[in-house]
Amino acid sequence: MKKAVAFIITFLIVIISYSQTEKSRKEILQDSVLNRFFKDSSGYFFNQISDELANYIVTDSNTKEGFLIRGLQKMKVNNYNEALKYFNRSLKIEPLYSAGYFNQGIAKIKLNDDKGALISFTKAIERNPNFDKAYYNRGTIKTKNKYYKEAIKDFQKAIKINPSFFQAYMNLGYVKCFMHNYIDAKVVFSKAIELDSNSSEAYYNLGTAEAYLGNYDKLYTADSVAKTLNPNFDIAYDRFEIAYYLLPITTKQIIGKPIKIGKLLVAQSDFPREMNWEDAKKACRTLGKGWRLPTKSELSILYNNRGKIGGQFALSSGYYWSSSEYDVDRAWLLGFEYGMEEYDSKDYAIRFRAVRTL
Repeated sequence: MKKAVAFIITFLIVIISYSQTEKSRKEILQDSVLNRFFKDSSGYFFNQISDELANYIVTDSNTKEGFLIRGLQKMKVNNYNEALKYFNRSLKIEPLYSAGYFNQGIAKIKLNDDKGALISFTKAIERNPNFDKAYYNRGTIKTKNKYYKEAIKDFQKAIKINPSFFQAYMNLGYVKCFMHNYIDAKVVFSKAIELDSNSSEAYYNLGTAEAYLGNYDKLYTADSVAKTLNPNFDIAYDRFEIAYYLLPITTKQIIGKPIKIGKLLVAQSDFPREMNWEDAKKACRTLGKGWRLPTKSELSILYNNRGKIGGQFALSSGYYWSSSEYDVDRAWLLGFEYGMEEYDSKDYAIRFRAVRTL
């Protein structure tokens, strides 16, 4: 079996070794949000005019719309100075043209003129008080420049105008984290997940808020979902690995509220750390009388009922140990991506779930 987990070391993790103290691991987890805003959102501004319109042939270039379209065409080829000139000419024709000010602001952002962009977006809002993307873009600039309280107002206004504005929720959550209001950040990122349950970034950000609050079990769950949704999300893999070492391992947490599947009682949670086959068997026995690894056939039953079991089990695409041996050095396991039975070395560290016969 080709091991399906590769932890690629990133800028946050390059100095990490697992012999470091718990305190240093916590600091890494908590600092992980600080770069996400600038990677995910600082360059993520909304344009007012579609690409289709930007490709239109201008038949009357001396109108406000004509100059606007020509400016957008210059934006598409990264000629921001020329684009700005056209947007300015559009506004000379119609000083109340909100789209002109909006795109003027976009061009100024590209030219690193944040102060000028703020003025442009403010004018766009003055001319169109329901311009949700203008509020969003202005809030994003304010966040970059650490005007957090003002940024919150802009993101909240954008959301009030457009309650389905996913990226506005994301940026609002970032600002809440920057202001150390992690409880509110949890609420905001959870709302973002409601709007887009396939967003690995939203789950990752929710995990960040949980890390600041010391909820490492919830961090583990959030990062597990993030890396399942996006297998190429490298830093989610890295942080997920570190999270293992901060999770409390207690019988109560592992067993939780067991799920009844036929004649089996299934623990509510995986063990938080992957283990080799022998250690996994021992760990199951520590839960109490009768708790053990499932056999190969029982593991298939669990896979077929993964929706009923729920939680990480329902989302997992990794491998799980069974108690069944293939030979003296290898044991059977099950791949949860396609339900394929395989066998591999007992020395590999792999996920596992405890069961007990009723």
